[in-house]
Amino acid sequence: MSMRKYLRDFAKMNASVQAHAHSERQKAAREYLNQLTRKNARIQALMEQQQHYRETAERITRGYSKAPSASSHRAGSVIEECVAGIDEVEREIKQRIEEYTELTREIEAAIARIPDDRYRDILRWRYVNGWKWERIAKEMNYSDMKWLWNLHRRALEALEVPPLKHD
Repeated sequence: MSMRKYLRDFAKMNASVQAHAHSERQKAAREYLNQLTRKNARIQALMEQQQHYRETAERITRGYSKAPSASSHRAGSVIEECVAGIDEVEREIKQRIEEYTELTREIEAAIARIPDDRYRDILRWRYVNGWKWERIAKEMNYSDMKWLWNLHRRALEALEVPPLKHD
């Protein structure tokens, strides 16, 4: 094998290794940032569960008669179960909101450490604010989405990702 071919093959292999490393870094950054979306979805699901308990209790209360009967006793216990469920879910919602707020602050701080304004804007708008790509492109006056996505990849590369805490 000639030295030239060896160097060319080595350069290709090195480029492949670097591309894989960049890909892994971007993947880790996305995983880190997407925690906000997952935490928000959990909060929304808990709020829907809480609303279901409230609606169930209201339905039973509307049909509840003042005259004591076996069905009114059962309705009372169902209402109590609904109230207990509402309280339990509310405590969990508060806890999840605290976790979400803490993670938001952590991510905002990590984004703020990126030197390039454009990178910070893209990451903040996309992951913290939850904006669609079209809105980000419009805000940044980019008509070429490929250019925006290229900047996004670079922004992910620039983000320092702490070790992930799995929940």
